[in-house]
Amino acid sequence: MDDDVERDLTERASRINDSEALRAWEQLCDRHMESLRARCRDDASGQYHGFALVGTTKSVIARLIRLKELKDSVRLRVVKGGEGSGSSAELSWFEIETAFKNRVLTGVVVNKQYRDVQRFLTAARNLVLDRVRENLNLHNCLKVNTIFDGEFTNHDTKIEIKSISSKNSQILPTSDLREWYDSKVIDYTLAQIDEFEGSESGWVLSRIVNLTLSINKCNPMRAGCWINLPSFIKHKRAIVNVRSMDDACFAWSVVAALYPVDNHTDRMSKYPPFNEVLRLEGIDFPMTLKQIKRFERLNDISINVFTGEARTDGTIAFLPLRLSEDKKERHVNLLYLTRIRGAVVTGHFVLIKDLSRLVGSQLSRCRRKKYICDRYVLIIYNL
Repeated sequence: MDDDVERDLTERASRINDSEALRAWEQLCDRHMESLRARCRDDASGQYHGFALVGTTKSVIARLIRLKELKDSVRLRVVKGGEGSGSSAELSWFEIETAFKNRVLTGVVVNKQYRDVQRFLTAARNLVLDRVRENLNLHNCLKVNTIFDGEFTNHDTKIEIKSISSKNSQILPTSDLREWYDSKVIDYTLAQIDEFEGSESGWVLSRIVNLTLSINKCNPMRAGCWINLPSFIKHKRAIVNVRSMDDACFAWSVVAALYPVDNHTDRMSKYPPFNEVLRLEGIDFPMTLKQIKRFERLNDISINVFTGEARTDGTIAFLPLRLSEDKKERHVNLLYLTRIRGAVVTGHFVLIKDLSRLVGSQLSRCRRKKYICDRYVLIIYNL
């Protein structure tokens, strides 16, 4: 049904030669575009959930883009005689209303003339970042991702539209938006295209179609990883638990070690933004143990991670979870804790500012400072 309507609109478009016919045709076009927008809203809020509807919605978005481009070209031909300021535009922005939960914007940067992917993505940067900034002013915390669509051909001259989706990134007022775009959109997309074209599939990019931007509200208290410490750890006064509003508790804990403060050590505002004082190229949050080695190399720092392990006798054993291969002059000890609520497991890093104070009283009753080898800690706490 939709194909028939769009085929009819396309056929009528070629016969429009005056403003009156243009207005009547545009009304038909606008009504159909509104029905497609409604389809996006219905798909997102109806009986389907999760990622199952992404393919359907992407197809509808592609139709909306084609109709918008058709409208622009017909209006340009009829009203401006094929000339005017819009004829040389290399990019255009098209906003699409959807009703995904927490979605605040879906928009598309439509390519018109670019043939080089890096030049296209670089030219699209300001369009994308302006929309991110606008919504960041309204919502304070966002999750953002992009989808690059390109037309690929293979040895059999088969043509297909293929998509490259960037990972969801949490964006805060302190985030470096240009760094996010350059690394997570430009570099990532180029790497994925190179890998795809270098495989044995035979596919080669023949045309740049568009870049879709999706912006979602993010509830930092739900999406974040901060947890309240157990009382037996709090009472040791050996831990700094920065109340982070994002998934970067690892980074905030390292910053707390490098830039210690005397008062209100749990407040983010007491520390410099982690993205300004740490190198994080190629690091994704929440932090995983596998990424720590890369973090150490980037920042010339060593990281040990300890954790608590519940024993069958009701005690908690603290033991190394991850030990650095080369202890640096700048060294940080972290404690990794988890909390389970229902089926949700929340992980959280905190800074161990004083290992001796944390474990010393369990070794002996002597109140003097003890010097603990942090490579061989195995302390039992009775709860």
